[in-house]
Amino acid sequence: MREPKSSTRRLDDESRDTAPLPFDLWNPVVAFGAEWNSRFVEQWASMSGEWQAFVKRRLKEDLKLGQHLAAAKGAEEMWKIYIDFWQKALREYAHEFALLSKKAGSVLETGIEAGQRSAEQSAMPHH
Repeated sequence: MREPKSSTRRLDDESRDTAPLPFDLWNPVVAFGAEWNSRFVEQWASMSGEWQAFVKRRLKEDLKLGQHLAAAKGAEEMWKIYIDFWQKALREYAHEFALLSKKAGSVLETGIEAGQRSAEQSAMPHH
């Protein structure tokens, strides 16, 4: 009985050691994606936790504003409380956005570093 012809080509031992198979070419891309995705998720969780803690602190301050205004002895004191509240809020928001921007920048740096490692690994000869 005759064996059916295979549509796939077999590589001899010598060419198998020197020529990467087509799916091997994707290894650096997959490695890059996995590494970047892992670090992205870690840093995103860190940013999310930071933002939630900030909102919690700000909500406490926001809720205290009404109490401070109600306790004011006059209009001048109310204006001072209100101005101080907004100045502090602006400082805290500016600080928080700077912190979150720095963290977002590190996400991009991580992607660049992972891409460089992936490119270096793909440039290495295959064994």
